[in-house]
Amino acid sequence: MRSSQYLRGRVSAGDCHRRSRRDLCARPLGGLPRVDLSRDGSRKRVRLCGRIVDPANLRIDTNPRDSAVTVPVNKYTRTRAFNAGFTLIELLIYMVLAVIVLLIVGGLLINSLATERTVSDATQASNSGQLVSRSVGQGVRNASAIWTSPLNAIPELLIVRTAGSGAEQTWRCQAWSYKDGQVRTTTSAGIIPTAAGDIATWTLLGDGMAPVSGSPVFRKNPLNGRRVDLGLDVSTGPGKKPVRISTSSTSRQPLPASGPDVSLPCF
Repeated sequence: MRSSQYLRGRVSAGDCHRRSRRDLCARPLGGLPRVDLSRDGSRKRVRLCGRIVDPANLRIDTNPRDSAVTVPVNKYTRTRAFNAGFTLIELLIYMVLAVIVLLIVGGLLINSLATERTVSDATQASNSGQLVSRSVGQGVRNASAIWTSPLNAIPELLIVRTAGSGAEQTWRCQAWSYKDGQVRTTTSAGIIPTAAGDIATWTLLGDGMAPVSGSPVFRKNPLNGRRVDLGLDVSTGPGKKPVRISTSSTSRQPLPASGPDVSLPCF
């Protein structure tokens, strides 16, 4: 309807008389307001209580209860007011942006968790390798005699006659073995059995280990028979770089005054 395109603005005689004399409208006659053409008549427009309007767009409501003037309002302004809020396109854009932000945050979180797990696995592997290194190093440094199994033997063995760490020096036999990724050790007062069934009962020092390519795990230095080189790669998980353990230990026990090193009763 045409009336929906207008904004009804009620103007009473009292409202007009409360304005300044410059914008004063005449008192309504016969229920209709009069307009002042004295100031803006040359512009083909009229002043109604201080408002400039086009006479062609001026409608007068002859309601006997009151005088009313309707002035047209831009329909785009009304449409925008009624449709205030987000449009569908805006919502879609916001959703896409939210998804992008979530993907970025999720990727950072996943990378952080993966990095933390990698560091944890590497730390655990390093601890296992250091445990083997300390055990072998302590035994070799206090050893009076050292024996290693032949090259390519399975399992690889290292046997020493070593002194205990107590206040009184007591000699004992200690052995280490490597087979199927496991390093085991045991001690005894006498000779140590090295059968497969016996080795399976030894104390497990580390698992998931492998010899360094081209070298045995326990290698007696050919130039110094009292030195042992240890080389191991400790696994940190499938597809991950292993932790390499490479150490050398040398016996600190004095050489015998004459004759070979004392190895009995260990070997």
